[in-house]
Amino acid sequence: MNQNTIEQAYRDTYIFNDIAGNVNSEITGESIAAQLDYIQEEYLETVQAFDDKNTVEFLDGICDILVTAFGLAQKMSAAGYNVDEALKRVCQNNLSKYPKIGSALCYDPSFEVSINTKYNVCVLKDPEGKIRKFKDFKSVDLSDLAPKEFFKENV
Repeated sequence: MNQNTIEQAYRDTYIFNDIAGNVNSEITGESIAAQLDYIQEEYLETVQAFDDKNTVEFLDGICDILVTAFGLAQKMSAAGYNVDEALKRVCQNNLSKYPKIGSALCYDPSFEVSINTKYNVCVLKDPEGKIRKFKDFKSVDLSDLAPKEFFKENV
């Protein structure tokens, strides 16, 4: 996927939701729960397609997961969440999980360390292959991007 494709898909999802009356509708606990149900439904259909080795339905499911997640992001943006800035921060924070080669590293010795020379960083994985954080990793702070009273007022 390239950036233009993602941007166009996000715009098309916005248009779809605007046509459906979802863009400026009241954000309620029920509307959020419904969107989360759509995401879960698409996820489960994608898992089923994977299990069935149905390549076409699997591809469709990947796209549907993105579209329904975009819809949730747009809904929460309309509710006052700064999703754009949060996504930027989360992506930057994820990249910070890979320290530069030569950095002092503290980590669980059961994790595998490898070097990615393309980006000049270290990669840490647990025995199941999941990317792990080094002990001095700092989590992203999104506290200024979410409305403080949202759940008290809407959910």
